Amino acid sequence: MTGRGKRFMAVLLGAAMILCGCQGRTERDQAGEQDLKKIRIGYHPNFGGSSVVSIGIEKGFFEEEGLDAELVKFTSGPPSIAALEAKDIDVSFLGHGAYTLVMEGQADVIAVDCLSNAEEILVRSDSGITSIEDLAGRKLATQFETSGENFLDQVLGEYGMDGSGIQLVNMDIAGCVTAFVDGKVDAVSLWAPYTNEVRERMGDDQVKTLYNCMDFKDKFALPMSWVATDSYIKENEDTVVRFLRALYRCMDYRAEHLEETAALVARRLDKSEEETLLDIHTGEWLTTEETKRLLADGTIMRWYEEQQEFFQKKKTIYHVRPLEESMRLDLVTKAIGE
Repeated sequence: MTGRGKRFMAVLLGAAMILCGCQGRTERDQAGEQDLKKIRIGYHPNFGGSSVVSIGIEKGFFEEEGLDAELVKFTSGPPSIAALEAKDIDVSFLGHGAYTLVMEGQADVIAVDCLSNAEEILVRSDSGITSIEDLAGRKLATQFETSGENFLDQVLGEYGMDGSGIQLVNMDIAGCVTAFVDGKVDAVSLWAPYTNEVRERMGDDQVKTLYNCMDFKDKFALPMSWVATDSYIKENEDTVVRFLRALYRCMDYRAEHLEETAALVARRLDKSEEETLLDIHTGEWLTTEETKRLLADGTIMRWYEEQQEFFQKKKTIYHVRPLEESMRLDLVTKAIGE
């Protein structure tokens, strides 16, 4: 064979090897994709409700646990619980305001994500309202069964009030913002990023924080949870444990990289980084090691016990499950160890 012929054969052989290699990689990639277990995750469009899932998608933590994560957005807890029950999603973030639905048996807590610092009761700077007592006879808007209503109830309870003198207006959270900005209500009980939206639309000098979570940090805890239905857990416990392993990796990453996480959340929610950076202090971001310690000393169970006792005093709940039935923290231990 001539030199030219040898060179030609070498080129053909090389091309064949590259083609085979590419084909092999493609087949392996396809097999890997087929092996991934689909998990549909409900998230909320705020830093607390979307930060860990944004990390999990971007950093590949879900895929590394063999999960194909599909994210579904909800603006509050009740619709996400309804979606869980309808089997439209598999797991979901849940704010503390909708925890009554867990008490009633509609979902189980599978993890605690953080403690919320996001809620505020806002009034106009020129309203003359300087205390919770000044809200008597005034209109206050919030969305019932959300963390906005729960925070309001917690504040009222701290001052020995039941809110009967306040004209409570129940509307969706976007409507609360608009009603307050337009002057149709005197106060709102909201959480970030909606509190930020109010200030942006009205101007910081026109809005006053009557109370926020930090005013009561030594009085009560407001845990934010991840939940799933009992039936889904029974049928897919291995998937739930894998999800939790990825989740706690995401939580560790968030705690160490808050500003980067804000950028990921901004892309997920189609917001500016400046907006999401405002929210990095709206929670006490738990880590794996903190969670192990708080599980071991009973602190996490105490948070939920206190929350359950509070709701039983404030709301009519006809059937309340024992806490040990609704709290599936054994799954957390399986995922991250003791």
